[in-house]
Amino acid sequence: MFEDWSLEILLETEPRSEYRLTRAGASVKIIFAEKAETQCLSTAAASMLCKYLREGLMRRFNAYWQRMMPDLQPTAGYHPDGVRFLKDIASKRAEMGIKDEMLVRSR
Repeated sequence: MFEDWSLEILLETEPRSEYRLTRAGASVKIIFAEKAETQCLSTAAASMLCKYLREGLMRRFNAYWQRMMPDLQPTAGYHPDGVRFLKDIASKRAEMGIKDEMLVRSR
């Protein structure tokens, strides 16, 4: 993604890593940090927005499945309940040809 940028490692620790990318006189600093929302207002705002959007999308996701399976209990999508949800919709997913890979995040 940054092939034509030079990379300088400023800091690499378990909770925080900092890098500087440089190209044609321009410089960009990239920081990866645990709990970054406690250190940076814009990161906190972005985190809140993403959580809000995720909740809205999960409501739509649940509504979609509940239209086909009215007695289905909704899910927040996190692992333990997500496993339950996948089992609950297994027959409908098979009928529709929807494989786990289409619904389960893989890192």
